Formats: sequence, C-alpha cells, structure tokens
Amino acid sequence: MRRVAIVLGASILVWLAPRPANAQAKQGDSEVLIGGNLFALIGSGSTNTTGQFQFGYGYFFTDRLEINVTPVVSVSSSQTASVNGSATSNVTGDLGLGGAVQYFFGAKASKVKPYVGGSLVVQSFKTHDQINPVTFVTTSGSISDNLYVGGNAGLKNYFTDRAALDIKASYGVNPKHAGDFQLLQVIVGITYLF
Repeated sequence: MRRVAIVLGASILVWLAPRPANAQAKQGDSEVLIGGNLFALIGSGSTNTTGQFQFGYGYFFTDRLEINVTPVVSVSSSQTASVNGSATSNVTGDLGLGGAVQYFFGAKASKVKPYVGGSLVVQSFKTHDQINPVTFVTTSGSISDNLYVGGNAGLKNYFTDRAALDIKASYGVNPKHAGDFQLLQVIVGITYLF
C-alpha cells in the first residue's frame, strides 16, 4: 500500500512539474473549453442527479489575462419512491450562462498555469414563483434569483502546445440572498488555443 502511495505521489509531482513549452497563450489568442461536472443529491426515498456541460469561449487580452463566456447546459434526472414502493422518474433540461475574468501565473515556458479570477453565473434562465413566508404572498421570480457572483481558482496543464486539461473550482453567492444561497462548482474540462 505504501508503494502505491509513493508511486501516486511521484506521478502527481511529475505531472505538476514545469516543462518547457513551444506555445502558450499569447495576447490575442482565443480559446475554446469543453467541460462539465456531475453531482447527485441522495435522500430518504429520492435521488436527484444533475450533469452540467459547459462549452466556453475565451479571449486573452494579455498573455496572462483572459475573459471568457460559458453557456451552461444542465440535464437533471430525479427518482422518488412512494409509500407503496413504486418510483416516479423525471428528466429535465435547463440552460444558464457564466462569465469569468482570469489571471494566470507561472513562467511563460511553463506547461502548468495556475490562475485566479472573478465569476458571474446565471445558473438557470428558468424563473419560479416564490411565496413570502411571512405574508404568504406569491411573487414572480426573476433571473436575479439564479445569479451568483464570486471567484474561481484553477490550474491548466498543457499536454500539447495548444491543448490543456483545465480543473477549476468556483464559489459564488446570490446577491439578493447572500446568506441563504451559495453556488460551489468543480469543473473539469479540455481547452484548446487557436
């Protein structure tokens, strides 16, 4: 077991070690992202699984500063068990939009590029009516109910001159209900410079 841990640790260090690169992002480069995440909520008698696919476009204003826009396609599957043992299944789709400004660190010749940035995410364009718990008055929902503002941090590992594995964590709060609603995402994807 110890040998496996040593081999795994050494492999991670080799993967993260700076390596010379022939091409990296330069001012004026564009980038496409194909990525996604998957999560499941499992409760007593119900399961809700959601997968999100993200297809983004980024533009490098400098060698280190990128602005990107990412449509978010969500597919959810839920299954609820009833008292008599039968199950009800439901599959739904949704669309959202994200944007980020990201600043990259590391030497120009490095294939591993950590980054930090700010993000703005509309998790869903669907709006839902809301009931005020005090007055019991129903009000129409708005897109701002699904808006999250926050930050992100990630790491790109270029495995070719133009293609990279991108791993990013993003955390945001809903400005209307900052104490009540937060959004945490971990996204894994492939980017390609052109």
